[in-house]
Amino acid sequence: MSKATLLAEMRAARRALTEAIQGIDPYTVITEEGWRLHDILGHIASWDREALAAAQAFQAGDRPYLTPDYDDADSWNERQVRRKADWSPEQVRTDFIMVRLELENLLQQFDEETLHRTMMLPWGEEGTLYDLFYLTCVEHDREHLETIRAWRLAHHNGK
Repeated sequence: MSKATLLAEMRAARRALTEAIQGIDPYTVITEEGWRLHDILGHIASWDREALAAAQAFQAGDRPYLTPDYDDADSWNERQVRRKADWSPEQVRTDFIMVRLELENLLQQFDEETLHRTMMLPWGEEGTLYDLFYLTCVEHDREHLETIRAWRLAHHNGK
């Protein structure tokens, strides 16, 4: 997939997610684990920030960036949810929007060849820069989009 296609998929996934959350109160519990919409958006932004740090380190030629205090995804995710639990809805929403814009801007700075270079992903697996952007910005948004759509279907007949 080309950089242009990747960017288009990133934007499409985010647009679909943004549309899906319209009209939902940020404090509405969405998941069986008790995550509110507020928590989901903060969680997505946290992973976007980790991807941004990893891509910036890669671009600078620094040592690979690994997510601090990462032991497993569930524990790290819960810590991030707790860390942002008291943020205002505006803070969470701004972080959610701004970090994605930073990622899109950074993606545009890489050439096609660089996107397919191998790197250490922030969660400790090997992949490419392309994988980092795709997994974090496309698949992750789609994963939570499905959760929100399922919640809407169960609670509001899909509306």
